[in-house]
Amino acid sequence: MQQFKKKIGTLKLSITTACNLRCEYCFVDKNNKTMDFLTARKAIDLLTQSSGKEKLLKIYGGEPLLCFRLLKRIIGYAINRAHKDGKRITVTPCTNAVLLNREQLIFFKKHNIRLAISFDGDIVSHNKFRKYPNAKKTYNDVCNKIPLAVDILGKENVAINLGVTPFSAKKLFENFVNLTKKSVNTVNIEIIQHFHLWYPSHFKIFILNIEKIIKYIFVNIKHGEFFFLTTINREMKYSELSKFNTGECGFSNCLEIYPSGEMAFSSFLLNVKNRQEYMIGNINRGYIKEKYRDCTYRHKSYRCKKCISDYYLGFRSDNNASRLLEFRNRISIIAAKYIFNQARRNKLFKRYIIEAKKHICF
Repeated sequence: MQQFKKKIGTLKLSITTACNLRCEYCFVDKNNKTMDFLTARKAIDLLTQSSGKEKLLKIYGGEPLLCFRLLKRIIGYAINRAHKDGKRITVTPCTNAVLLNREQLIFFKKHNIRLAISFDGDIVSHNKFRKYPNAKKTYNDVCNKIPLAVDILGKENVAINLGVTPFSAKKLFENFVNLTKKSVNTVNIEIIQHFHLWYPSHFKIFILNIEKIIKYIFVNIKHGEFFFLTTINREMKYSELSKFNTGECGFSNCLEIYPSGEMAFSSFLLNVKNRQEYMIGNINRGYIKEKYRDCTYRHKSYRCKKCISDYYLGFRSDNNASRLLEFRNRISIIAAKYIFNQARRNKLFKRYIIEAKKHICF
């Protein structure tokens, strides 16, 4: 890669656009493109050879379990490459879990893989949008896989990627609590954007529910029961959200690579009609656009050319959904600071921090 010296902490690798479901809110163009191993290897090399010790490799699709043989090769290479480069790597595939089986989970266990499962909570919320191509609903098929994953991988290595739409926002707290009763204690709140509009009434409901979740987490810490939001975990482990809010370079945590090697800062914008406008480079062609390749980010002074904010200029989105995303991140930062402060005088909060850093935080 041309004189590339930026730090990459997180890389999202979309290894296929194929999927066995047709979720109504999914924006991925199901054109059945699958990444070849050479492309994946180049992407992993870019990640592990950049500066910084801690690396997070997120593997998405489409549905990555459709390409399980490729996924196994990628995992093996990523672990070996990181070891050779003196880096610590966490590998996290995200799956709809329909194809998930014991053999795959045993492989993940052997290689210390952390798994994210897309699941929208209660049966009504989940089945409303997450369906097979023939419109058959998926709740029961996914629900049965969650306890199996937790049993084999352990609670700390499984998280639910909880999709939240304007329709299901009112059930967010209820869904979080119910998930904790299914042996899951780690949840990522995934706000569904670019689908149904989030009106101000939805905004208020979402805020009320996420505040209730965080209070629920705090109350349970005092009773020695630990439940986690991945955004709070990420903030406590990496200070990732704080860095992003102060203008951290987009390459640090936003880089995504698609099956043909296209590089971008957004998977959604890789699927719009004018997608070429949002390409920042191509790993297979060995180039990054000059604007991004040659700029310098200075962490201590937070001096940046605002590549990320400029990147989204001209793109029309649901502003309320963007505001909700910002709120989720902001309240997660506040919650992390509160936990750190409480840990100075409360051993349970101190234990919570130790456990949070062990848990999946994709």
